[in-house]
Amino acid sequence: MVLTETLTMTSSINRDYVRSPAFRRNRMAENRINAELRTPGFTLIEMAAVMVLLAIFATVVGISLRGHLEKIRFDAALDSIELFDRRARHEASENSQFVALQIDTIAGRVEQKAEVNSERSARRLTLSRGMRIDRVRTMDGERRRGTTNLAVTPRGQSESYALRLRTASGRQMWLLVCGLSGQAVRVESDDDLESLLAAPTATRRNAG
Repeated sequence: MVLTETLTMTSSINRDYVRSPAFRRNRMAENRINAELRTPGFTLIEMAAVMVLLAIFATVVGISLRGHLEKIRFDAALDSIELFDRRARHEASENSQFVALQIDTIAGRVEQKAEVNSERSARRLTLSRGMRIDRVRTMDGERRRGTTNLAVTPRGQSESYALRLRTASGRQMWLLVCGLSGQAVRVESDDDLESLLAAPTATRRNAG
């Protein structure tokens, strides 16, 4: 009799506990823990594949960024040469004197020499590492190695000339400077440069 009452009381307590909010919270917590334990982790092969993809992505970004930075440096070098030429012409006309421009393809620099108030002055533009002037064209022909001398008159004029700037990676551009006006034009191909250099000659022949 006592055992029967005890079992009946225990069964009633179990039913009440199962229906209680505490039981439901415990059951939900157990289910959540079991679900997390059943979730598979990354395998070694999957982790290796992710590392390979990240390495490829980093390489592509690095190459793209390096090319962009080289173009910025290349354009800046062309701007510096243009500015150097304009300063030489301005100094010649300002002081009413001749100014000598020297383009050295071996040393990779452009120099300006003048005599101001009986004193010699010189400026030098040295190209950054990895860039060089490999060809120089004047109306008299082309010089690939050595020094090309150009005279800027007291009126700020010179003969027209062109120089080609080249990088170690193969990027290249011609800079054509019109001697009478000092205007600079950037030309990519040799054929376009030849056409521009031949135009003044043809005009003079027709006029004659």
